[in-house]
Amino acid sequence: MLSVFGGKPTPSDDVCQLDIAFDELPQAYYKKSEDLTLFHSKKTGRGPLVEGWRKTFQPIMCSYKLVTVKFEVYGFQTRVESFTHKNIKDILLVGHRQAVAWMDEWYGMSLEDVRKFEMLLQEETNNKVKSQKTPSDDTISPVPIGGGRCSINRSTSWNSGSDAHAFADTTDSHEQKPRTRLPSAPE
Repeated sequence: MLSVFGGKPTPSDDVCQLDIAFDELPQAYYKKSEDLTLFHSKKTGRGPLVEGWRKTFQPIMCSYKLVTVKFEVYGFQTRVESFTHKNIKDILLVGHRQAVAWMDEWYGMSLEDVRKFEMLLQEETNNKVKSQKTPSDDTISPVPIGGGRCSINRSTSWNSGSDAHAFADTTDSHEQKPRTRLPSAPE
């Protein structure tokens, strides 16, 4: 059991250890320049990482992330929670691989240099996003109502035909017939 975040310890079944060099990575995220089995830092001389590197390399950084996902919808909960955890794992794996692979860009920077570098990258990203906007993007804007809140469109489903008739009576459309709805879960 591991107790990093205070409170009750995390069961070992819930702890996911990532190997930034050898864990499977979705093909869409793979970049040869970020492959740590091929990587070599010119500034530090570190790399490439070989099988079993965690037992022989010093120092090793531990990064603890607490991820809690709750999606309490019958029939979808397990799938959505598993999907979310897998994607977060992939994002963390890619991010930590990049931190090592880009080592020569940040190694030797002071904290002030890092902050300036972050601001520069944020500005470049914002400019890139702005330049990719299409002219039609500027014409679409939410309509503020009631103190600046935006309206939201919502979809509706009915559990019985009488609900559908009540809705149909309040709309201008003619001859809406309710559709029978099949039960989606056992009762």
